[in-house]
Amino acid sequence: MRAAGCRNAVRCAGAECGGGGGNPGQSASQACAWHTSLLREAARRGTQVVVLIDAPGFNLTFARLAKRAGLSVVYYISPQIWAWRPTPCQACGTLCR
Repeated sequence: MRAAGCRNAVRCAGAECGGGGGNPGQSASQACAWHTSLLREAARRGTQVVVLIDAPGFNLTFARLAKRAGLSVVYYISPQIWAWRPTPCQACGTLCR
């Protein structure tokens, strides 16, 4: 995606994005800070579409917030996410176009 001109506003991986480990309260507060930062950056850039990839623990919440903010949401879902559990799949149908 970077080769096509996309730029990350926030980079996170694994436990940093709520993928496990660490203090759950700390992960939730960090995720909330990232959600807020991303929405502010989207407004500053005039973003119309957000592209989310994997990380359902973080991205499903952000997708809901982005949709409320009037952004279109595209969510790439790998086969592992579909196998994870049915709830994210149902949520994606509601949150994404």
